[in-house]
Amino acid sequence: MILYSLGIDPDTKNTGWGIVQQVNDLPPRLYAAGVISIPGQIKKKAITGAEAVVLMAKSLYLMELPMLDYCAIVVEGQTIYRRTARDKGVDPNAILRISQVAGAALVGAIGATEGTTKVMLPEPREWKKQVPKRIHQARVCRRLGLPFSPHGDKDGYVVPAIPIALAAHARCKHLKPTHWKHAMDGVGLALYGLDNL
Repeated sequence: MILYSLGIDPDTKNTGWGIVQQVNDLPPRLYAAGVISIPGQIKKKAITGAEAVVLMAKSLYLMELPMLDYCAIVVEGQTIYRRTARDKGVDPNAILRISQVAGAALVGAIGATEGTTKVMLPEPREWKKQVPKRIHQARVCRRLGLPFSPHGDKDGYVVPAIPIALAAHARCKHLKPTHWKHAMDGVGLALYGLDNL
């Protein structure tokens, strides 16, 4: 049996996605990953609120995900947590906008599936706990058997070394190192989906 799980990490500028495949009882492996971005010339202009949400929703609607029989579609849910010293200055309205993008992502993803799919909207603390991005993404790479290298500062991210066979099928070769910051969270969400069937 072959299982495919799709994970989407919504954002108003760069939405990361990942597909993980599991064949029978073999360990899961990365099948595809990508980032849906609003066009560069628009990013340079300050866009906020509804305009940002609409631009990302249109991009998500037009995304071309592989048409597969997904066993799970996992879109990161959003929560406005009580403010702590660490997140002072976080605009709660930004979280609400990302929630709207999450809804658009869910609609787009459901349109890409061929069968019965379990849909999940876990909050960040549910699927990656309180672990920093770099540490969690490193764990995802290890689980998929992908070597990786750290990027950025202490709050950075990881870039996996993509196997030649995967890159040859154009499933990930278009990603720049900075894209992996978003795509790896989509991959982590896809693994969460497999773990919670």
